[in-house]
Amino acid sequence: MVKNSSKYLKNHRENTIKLCGEAICKHLRSCEQEQSSDWPIIFRQDEKAEMISPFQGEPKPLEKPITPEEVRKSFNSLNNNKAPGEDEIHAELLKYGTPLLDQTIADIFNTTFNKHEKIDINRRVLIAIQKPGKNKGPPNNL
Repeated sequence: MVKNSSKYLKNHRENTIKLCGEAICKHLRSCEQEQSSDWPIIFRQDEKAEMISPFQGEPKPLEKPITPEEVRKSFNSLNNNKAPGEDEIHAELLKYGTPLLDQTIADIFNTTFNKHEKIDINRRVLIAIQKPGKNKGPPNNL
């Protein structure tokens, strides 16, 4: 159960997700400033955030294109038995994919840089799960 300012909400998935997201944002102080979700944030050593554009200048190929071997290395570093993201692709599918998959993903990333086409790779789905042995109620340890 999740509690808003006036009462507990039960079986209202959208409200629950919204309230949990708001609580997490408030806790992390990441909702203080309006940000464009399309642009990444770079954190410097002094912990100040700076908005940067995804692409600058004219489109051009990378000096050293992303290789299928680099893609394979990144796939192999993924953890098994983790929940998939919004795309419902499990890490195991990527880890045990064929060389054709590695080449296809490398081509997609290289094309993204060559043409300045944005791809949405940073979306996540957050689902609050009750910890075993904890009392049910509002999320006290956010």
